[in-house]
Amino acid sequence: SGAQLTLSAFTVVLGNTGTMILSVGLALFSFSTILGWYWYSETCGVYIFGNKVIPVLKVVWVALIVLGAAGGVLLGNAGQFLTNLWDLSDTLNGLMAAPNLVALLILSGEMRRLVKDFDEKRRTGKLKI
Repeated sequence: SGAQLTLSAFTVVLGNTGTMILSVGLALFSFSTILGWYWYSETCGVYIFGNKVIPVLKVVWVALIVLGAAGGVLLGNAGQFLTNLWDLSDTLNGLMAAPNLVALLILSGEMRRLVKDFDEKRRTGKLKI
């Protein structure tokens, strides 16, 4: 898999230090991703259902974190279900790129206009940076 290939590359180039760097980086990235997705779900949940959803979300998130981290061990032979769930999650996250790319394409003309305006103001001294 990609994770094993990356670990092998880091180990070959940096030895045990590479393993530690990759492990710390992965832990920090995982933690920040969990925080980001929790914040996003809480914000959306509060918008839709109000503040009463926050305690429910906290319980659900803790359960999902445990299931995601140790689900294969906890579920035994049913761990294939978890693998399929992770694959579905990866696919749906990847599909989120499509509407974002369309929005970037739609807004590219406006962005070009704003950058030209910014450069013109900076060049003529109307904008101090």
